[in-house]
Amino acid sequence: MCGLCLLGMTGNGWTQNVIVTNQAGKVVTSGTDFSTVQDSLKGNTATVTADFAESGMVALNENTSFSITSNDFSEVRKISAGSGMTAGNGAFFNLTSNHTLTLDLSNVQFTGGKGRRSSILSDTKGGAIASGKNLTLKGNNAIFGGTEEGEGNTAECGGALFASGDIVFSGTLEFLNNSATDNGGAIYIGDLTVDFNRGDIVFSGKDSKITFRGNKANGVNNDIYTWRADVKIQDGGTYSFGGGIVTENGIFRDGTLDIGAADQDGSPNVTFEDGSISNLDGALDISNGATVTLKSGASFVVGSSLNVVGTNTTLVLGNNITSLSTGSLTVSEYGSLVLNVGDGTFAPFEVSGAATLAANSTVTLDFEKSFDPTKETEIHLFTVGETFTNDTSNVGWKNLPVERDLSVELFSRPLGTGTGVYARITSNSNPNPVPEPTTWGMLLLGLATLAIYARRKRNNA
Repeated sequence: MCGLCLLGMTGNGWTQNVIVTNQAGKVVTSGTDFSTVQDSLKGNTATVTADFAESGMVALNENTSFSITSNDFSEVRKISAGSGMTAGNGAFFNLTSNHTLTLDLSNVQFTGGKGRRSSILSDTKGGAIASGKNLTLKGNNAIFGGTEEGEGNTAECGGALFASGDIVFSGTLEFLNNSATDNGGAIYIGDLTVDFNRGDIVFSGKDSKITFRGNKANGVNNDIYTWRADVKIQDGGTYSFGGGIVTENGIFRDGTLDIGAADQDGSPNVTFEDGSISNLDGALDISNGATVTLKSGASFVVGSSLNVVGTNTTLVLGNNITSLSTGSLTVSEYGSLVLNVGDGTFAPFEVSGAATLAANSTVTLDFEKSFDPTKETEIHLFTVGETFTNDTSNVGWKNLPVERDLSVELFSRPLGTGTGVYARITSNSNPNPVPEPTTWGMLLLGLATLAIYARRKRNNA
């Protein structure tokens, strides 16, 4: 086959630019060879079929750039794996060890990619894409998986994507209903070679919008799994995780989730949705004006420390979060902690070590429902295993429809083997005041005056 192939097709259908240095493994579309790949990408759907492709639809063994663009921006064009199309690694793209794959995708959807074990593979990696080293994925309305039955991509490790080095995401991407039988419902970063210094997963781009929904690993909600790698979310994009993030540390990586990394363009807005399950071996660092929201029903475990650092950096905790625990908690100067207390109740979280609220940090109680304290009210916020340092004086509330003057303060007291941190809400005015004696006197005088006036009016009549 060709040593170097450059294919292109333009018109009302697809544009495909492919550069490869060797046609390795199988390259099959509807029983044809690689030279007619572009022809099958005409129309709304391209279906990839083969009995078994050890290395997927396109197998590459050099650093490669690959772009697929639908010129018809009114709809998303679908690339589907046929019922017989399975691959050892990456049903659509597979890059061998120590090489980099760059994908630029516009208005395309990859569905039904399936991994299957073979005689030389101990497990399958990346239902849709597997990269032996680094993977860069730029999306413009690109979808992995889908909302219809059977559209999700599947593998043992990384239902949609697998890489052994850095994975960099940007643009508009969706990962929907992908699944792994082991780890990484949508994405797995791990090993194809013996390399203790893994790369990182990086989400970037000022206007990026990346959504994960319906992804599962071994039947449990999960979007991302990393082994000996960190996750970084930077720039001013919007990110939603319906399944959650799991990290395991290693020799060179702590398994940290860094939201609002330095040298960013804007501040990210990150949401962990109801039902998401996140478990970090390392720290959760939130900085540089980022906003992170844990919705009600989310579960989050931080093995090391939870740090909210920098001006306008905010952590929002939903009412009735399933669980939140961390080794330590620090809200630095000008950082903000928002606790959604609903109708006056809150599911407290656990800090096994020390908790620190720095001077000029802010704690805000957000009341979703009408809550009208007529007397002093205490709300349990969190439990501290060691010391609680409270240097902030900025404690307040929002969405509390009351007319009376209120004050909110934090206090702590021993609670079992730890310390409970509470918010005390006090009304500074009495909603049903008892009249003073002088008030009673003026009231009686007024009534007497009215009686005399009425009597004279009757006499005159």
